[in-house]
Amino acid sequence: MKTKAIVFLCAVGIFFSSFKTIDQELKTAVVIYDGYEYEEFNFTISGTEYGEDSFLSFTVVPEEILKSFDLESYDLIGESFKITYEVVSKKTVDGEFSLETYVLKTLKKVE
Repeated sequence: MKTKAIVFLCAVGIFFSSFKTIDQELKTAVVIYDGYEYEEFNFTISGTEYGEDSFLSFTVVPEEILKSFDLESYDLIGESFKITYEVVSKKTVDGEFSLETYVLKTLKKVE
């Protein structure tokens, strides 16, 4: 009986820990750093699905990334990075549309 209870609790724990809210999505991309302006860290994704450039701006950057890379200086502008970021959608009060914000999770320089 004790074994069944432990297995059940483990299964329930795994089930709930695997949930991620529908409004959040984790993505990875190779980007070019465009610089820091108006309290945003700006990146470009070249040649997306439709052949056009895409632009990403991050206001939320983890402290460990900022300690590893001086993104506020001009030294890294034009450098290529592999990033992982989260897209967080928030519905407006009236529920008509959602606002997307981007949260930078990882940043690795591409050699």
